[in-house]
Amino acid sequence: MRHFNIFCTFLLFFMMQNLHAQELSSHQWQNRLLLILVKDTLHPEFQNQLDALRSQAAGLAERDLLVYQVMPNQYRTGLSNRGKWIASAKLHSAYKQTDATFEVVMIGLDGGIKQCWTNPVSSVALFEVIDKMPMRRAEIGRKAN
Repeated sequence: MRHFNIFCTFLLFFMMQNLHAQELSSHQWQNRLLLILVKDTLHPEFQNQLDALRSQAAGLAERDLLVYQVMPNQYRTGLSNRGKWIASAKLHSAYKQTDATFEVVMIGLDGGIKQCWTNPVSSVALFEVIDKMPMRRAEIGRKAN
């Protein structure tokens, strides 16, 4: 019976890890993602990045861009400092690209990494990168017609 309980605990843990891994794949072809990866939310560049993005909420929505705040063992979605953290190390380990203490990773509609920054990225630079992408240019073309 004890082995069964250990097995069930392990199975539950494994299933929860897979759910977190699938979190991003559920956005494929629906949303672009911006992952802000830090070790600590008190990092000054972290707050600067969130502030810059908050001021451009309409531009983010227009480009179907969702934000993930990612720390080594947890993440949350959106731009709020009050959102609930979800325990998971999967996103940080899967998407951390450099040894920098601050990193912003943009993921395209196809689920691939499109750009990585190790300093806060301005909304102008971010939107410029997105607006040059073929799928985004097609979106703009459809809206113009």
